[in-house]
Amino acid sequence: MSTITIGNGAANAYVQSGDITGDLAFVMAGTIANVSTAGAVIIPSGTTAQRPASPVNGMIRYNTNIPNLEGYANNTWVGFQ
Repeated sequence: MSTITIGNGAANAYVQSGDITGDLAFVMAGTIANVSTAGAVIIPSGTTAQRPASPVNGMIRYNTNIPNLEGYANNTWVGFQ
């Protein structure tokens, strides 16, 4: 069982419980996703062959073949400098 909780328990909070498989998407129109912690965020990683089949501008991942962070923009994957 996995639980995702967004908010502080107020009326505007979102809580989802259940078995979560596959993709997880957060859609927040006109807002900023803010992670306020001293920790880190783990982004998706994999080989060049494991890149998404239908990428969209703005995707970020760690390419284990390079090895480097890379992003997708203007119809191409570009390694971060």
